Amino acid sequence: MSHQDALVFLAELETVFQSFLPASFRFRKDMVKETPLYISAPFIGNNVALVFVYDLKEQLIDCYVERVVNGRIMGESAPDGSGHHLHSLLVKRSGFRGTIKNRVINKESAQQEIERILAAYAQILKSHGAFVLEDKPLAQ
Repeated sequence: MSHQDALVFLAELETVFQSFLPASFRFRKDMVKETPLYISAPFIGNNVALVFVYDLKEQLIDCYVERVVNGRIMGESAPDGSGHHLHSLLVKRSGFRGTIKNRVINKESAQQEIERILAAYAQILKSHGAFVLEDKPLAQ
């Protein structure tokens, strides 16, 4: 993945999720974490965080739902296992049976693929993830 793809990922997150998360659902963007292996960009609510992760090696974009306590993301490694992959959580909680095609396959059109993947996550959250976007403690 090129540095340009990382910039596209972060810019597209801004465009897609800042447009509806903070205004409608009181989520705020938090610090982006970049390593040689991945980029992690969280949106934090009062009780729940949506964490978008771009795995640079595997070319996968995933979304995780994490528990928030006192303004801090507890993370998947929390003793109570509070983190959930969005797809698994939607299957379990709302009966979602769709797929999320989250791999950037064509590196020649990486920008369009990143845009497609993030738009798909936004649509799935809007249509099947209202219980997450409500930002209630039981959203986990």
